[in-house]
Amino acid sequence: MVKLYIYKLFYLLQNPSSNFKKLSSHIMNDSILKEISLQNKYKNKIENISIDKEKTIFRVKISTIHSFNYINSKLKTRSSERLYFILILKKVNRLWTILDMCNKDIFPSTYDKLSKRTLFYNIKECLDLDYRLKFLENQLSSLNSFLIDYKRMVRTSNSLIPFRGSNYNSKLASEYAQKHALNYNTKYKSFDTSGGDCTNFVSQCLHAGNIPITNSWRPYSTSWIRVNELYNYLIKNGIGVDITSKHPYKEGDVIQFYANSKGYFSHSGVITKALGYGEYLYCCHSYDKLNFPLSEIFPFMYDKIRVIQPK
Repeated sequence: MVKLYIYKLFYLLQNPSSNFKKLSSHIMNDSILKEISLQNKYKNKIENISIDKEKTIFRVKISTIHSFNYINSKLKTRSSERLYFILILKKVNRLWTILDMCNKDIFPSTYDKLSKRTLFYNIKECLDLDYRLKFLENQLSSLNSFLIDYKRMVRTSNSLIPFRGSNYNSKLASEYAQKHALNYNTKYKSFDTSGGDCTNFVSQCLHAGNIPITNSWRPYSTSWIRVNELYNYLIKNGIGVDITSKHPYKEGDVIQFYANSKGYFSHSGVITKALGYGEYLYCCHSYDKLNFPLSEIFPFMYDKIRVIQPK
């Protein structure tokens, strides 16, 4: 019954404005309804549903594939990402009521709180809806001004063409990234459930692009699987150049993301397409994204980036 309800719910969420009346009968909290309308992340294919129950409360974890067509003047491509949601449900008078619904990609700390059984009896401790709404509203309101400034910056820096050596095959690296962004290569160990698989995946892409394995950089050395250690290995050994301040970036470049909340660079990906006007598509693991627009993530989810171009 719970699984059937989840499939019906996600069908309604595909068009939240059109189905507002039906959704509001299940979601009593106006803040959660508003958060859903701001995200627009629900036109998804459900992959997996797992359910916990304690007393009258159900905790439902859902993994989905969210896909959409990315279109600009140069390109039409299919972008995809794997998303994880957690729902807290309670049945009241034979009607399912949603106490909370969280997207792990956007609010990982809330997702982690809701995942802990010790907090299951006091769900109110996890509800940080005011913060979440303010975050999403600020994200949307600053988008236009950011894009204007970003495009102006790119136009003034286009004369700085980064160096590309002859050893690294960026096309092969990009092709590998696109092939295995959502479908993990089973020849490699996955760290998705043990700290994150992002840099392990990037190292696989680099090796597919002809960066040779060494005693210092091999599966699963620290320089292979950790963000800052990979950066240091590439830069200190002259394998790559930090071109963060130089546009445009290119296919096969490594991009790393810094979060103020953590205080360090904590995520890695590979640029797969450069579209002009400061827009790029990239692939990554943890959280899995295929040809995903950089402008959807930076600077809203992460505060700054750095880009390494292999030679």
